[in-house]
Amino acid sequence: MPNNPNNTDKVAKISALLYTGISLVAALLFLLLTYVTGKTYTPVARYGGATWVFILTMIITMPLVIPWVQKRYHLLMMRGHKQEEYPRKDKPPDACSPP
Repeated sequence: MPNNPNNTDKVAKISALLYTGISLVAALLFLLLTYVTGKTYTPVARYGGATWVFILTMIITMPLVIPWVQKRYHLLMMRGHKQEEYPRKDKPPDACSPP
């Protein structure tokens, strides 16, 4: 990604993994709860409901997760650059570096 200084591709991939994972967990939890309750639901109700929960959770989590990941990623990148440019004062100097 040499032409992408902000690494938006990386942020997009991380975001997609997070909100898809959250949505899958929510849909599987819904499906699990339909079995645990003991009520008899039709397969259409179970799988349709799980699909509906997945889609709605994707819609809700996408605009929440993407800016959060962007903020965290940029903060981590800023910290990495600052540490390289300005070494910590409490860190002991290397044996080979002059005092």
